[in-house]
Amino acid sequence: MSSIFNIIHIAATALKTHKEVVSVVGHNIANAQTPGYSRQEALRTAILGSRGGVRIAQEIPLGEKGGGVQVMQIINHRSQVLDSLYRRELQAHKMNENLTDFLLQVQGFFNEPSDEGLGGLINEFWNSFLDLSNDPENMAAREIIKQQTTKLTNMFHRLDRSFHDMVEKIDEQVARTPDVINGITKEIARINQVLRIQGENRSTANDLLDRRELLIDELAEYGDTIVNYHRDNSVTVVFGDNVVVDKEAQFKMSAVGSISQETHLRRTILQDHVGTEYDIERGKLGAMINIRDVELPRLISTFDDIAEALVELVNSTHSGGYGLDGSTGDDFFDPNKTNASTISLSEAIKGDIRRIAVSFDGNPGDNQIALAISELRGAKILEGGKYTLADYYNSTITEIGAKTKEAISGMENQKFLVDQLENSRQSIQGVSIDEELITLIESQHIYQAAAHLISVVDEMLDDLINIKR
Repeated sequence: MSSIFNIIHIAATALKTHKEVVSVVGHNIANAQTPGYSRQEALRTAILGSRGGVRIAQEIPLGEKGGGVQVMQIINHRSQVLDSLYRRELQAHKMNENLTDFLLQVQGFFNEPSDEGLGGLINEFWNSFLDLSNDPENMAAREIIKQQTTKLTNMFHRLDRSFHDMVEKIDEQVARTPDVINGITKEIARINQVLRIQGENRSTANDLLDRRELLIDELAEYGDTIVNYHRDNSVTVVFGDNVVVDKEAQFKMSAVGSISQETHLRRTILQDHVGTEYDIERGKLGAMINIRDVELPRLISTFDDIAEALVELVNSTHSGGYGLDGSTGDDFFDPNKTNASTISLSEAIKGDIRRIAVSFDGNPGDNQIALAISELRGAKILEGGKYTLADYYNSTITEIGAKTKEAISGMENQKFLVDQLENSRQSIQGVSIDEELITLIESQHIYQAAAHLISVVDEMLDDLINIKR
């Protein structure tokens, strides 16, 4: 009789086990398109010996019958190596993606190639003096110089304002980032706590593991992220050079508003709980910080240099000439406004265009000063005499174009690598509906067979009972 009841026990373990297998399959199918989900599998093992339980081979007498089947563990399939590689390339991709976005915006500020861009306006400025040199007493030509100069200075102002507005816009985004980062790290620390407790209870929490890995992926989009895994199922997460999660402890990021002493621009500092500044080179934050602290200040400085050189160059020649009214010693540009944000016509010229100097000797028909100013377009006065104003401006535009092209290329290359690594990850952790259906059908057949086995044993018991009667 004991052997018959053992058969019932074996069949019962099969029913229980494959019911659990079907449950896991159903969970996989339900989450086939869930972001971050990794395929789960019920690992089965034979129960050694008819007495059941966990027993080592030496404890089982030779010839003892098996005890059925049981689910040993429910695991999820994923690769920490591929996760690490994916995040590294994701950081680089997000950095280039954001750099591309910002640099394309900067390129749009210049409105080049166009006659309405700064390069075209500088060229028209020189041409207007050349036209006046051909007819020194022409009032209409003087008015054109005033109008052309106003358009030129307005373009300087617009570019400078655009650069400063972008600095402020990016800085605001940087200042809001700690709320996002802290939200992510808080949840990671909470999951660490739950996983540690469940680990001590010898249970698994695969869905929580998936959620934590997805959160780490999100964190990696913002900057340099390194993860260290511990045996108690918890992790330590390093963001930049700073620990943000250590097992169950979260270390918050904070934003501190400041003004750069070097550029006098807004610069929100991101620091940890002890005041150490984050050093972030990649990801969204790396791109924003690079644009805010390096690229835009460099552009602001470049256009300040162009404006200052233009003011000094023109004023030095103009002040030595005579206007149509006999005035001399007048500056063409306001000498106290020598950067891109303030460059302006002098009050003297604004008030009376006859004071625009054309003559060298005071003779109304002389054109030497106007001609000399028009020829300043070829003067190499920037970078130690290496560049004319046009050359310096064009080299800046070319440099921005080259950086944009490099960022686009980097973005596309990194996107390819990210996609390749994601495909590799999905080949391990992704759910294949076809494979799950095969497992489902197999478990269904085994379940039906086990149920039939119980029916057969029941009939056998009836026969035994009838024999005894």
